[in-house]
Amino acid sequence: MENIMNLSIIMPVYNGEKYLSESVGAILNNSDDSFELIIVNDGSIDSSKQICLNYALHDKRVDLINQENKGICSARNAGIGKARGRFILFVDQDDSIVPGAIDRLCRYLATNDSDMIIGGKTIQCFDVKGRLVNQRCIRYRDGIITKDNIYRKIFDLDCDLCLAHIWNCVYKTELIKRYKIMFSPELKMGHEDTLFNLLYANKCNMISLVSDHLYIYRRRDGQSVSMKKNMNYISDLDFFMSTMYESLSKCSMERYAYLYGLRIGYSWFFESMSDKTWDVQLREIKAIKEICDKYKSQYTQYKEINSKKRIYIQIIHRLTERRMYVFLLGILYIKKWIVKYGKHSINKKEFCI
Repeated sequence: MENIMNLSIIMPVYNGEKYLSESVGAILNNSDDSFELIIVNDGSIDSSKQICLNYALHDKRVDLINQENKGICSARNAGIGKARGRFILFVDQDDSIVPGAIDRLCRYLATNDSDMIIGGKTIQCFDVKGRLVNQRCIRYRDGIITKDNIYRKIFDLDCDLCLAHIWNCVYKTELIKRYKIMFSPELKMGHEDTLFNLLYANKCNMISLVSDHLYIYRRRDGQSVSMKKNMNYISDLDFFMSTMYESLSKCSMERYAYLYGLRIGYSWFFESMSDKTWDVQLREIKAIKEICDKYKSQYTQYKEINSKKRIYIQIIHRLTERRMYVFLLGILYIKKWIVKYGKHSINKKEFCI
């Protein structure tokens, strides 16, 4: 009798030759044979294609898809189309899975019928020289997220990063395909995972939190230049907000859109503000306000937001309302200076939420 395929792991790859040995190896070192690894080579021009082909030839659990370069959203969507497992997990090429986590996860999935499972994660930040400068380990207590709390988690109002990313979440394949939930290639600057989680969680009846540590996410300063050089994040924000608002409106949760839009918009601005003139920066700040103002008629009160972020959101909201753009820009410059020069030693934290 053929084994039930419990898990499809989807990994988009683009010019990832220096990371694949660790990331793919961490997955294949698990002995369970009820999972498949779908590698989507997104038009790599380095040796990634050959490396992935070697894995596919030597391990029957590996399935390789080659496509022209279309971006990470298209690559993930291609993997979804090929997935045979009951559940789906997304892994990035330069991240890693905690040793043994896939074996434990497959055993858990064999007897669990949740619409979504969320595990613990480690977030590591590296500077331009590849040195680890910050590490945050987040673990969750075993439990259930109710329908009433899903949107608090998506918009991270509790500051626990529970549904802020896709890579520590496990999704039911049947639910994704039934409702045709896909990643939006229109988004070039990020947060496609937040939008995916919003659309997906909207269809969930039960979401399980597990205490098991699953994923190691690595953020490398200087690795992604698209945000710094591409000014299209303004149109990205417009698309993100309209899609998010449409989805929220269907379940009477549109009050979250405005304040979250401020967070997203000025976060993207913060990432892209280098090498721009003062005039361009002011113009972009005003453009972000104009987009967010479309959704200001109904918005959540500050008291719904965890105190860690409440003050920051209040400052942005009040300064933009008073059109004090120069003052806001000054605050963002101070924040950027602190981020840039405040990383002199490794800061390691562990949270159990």
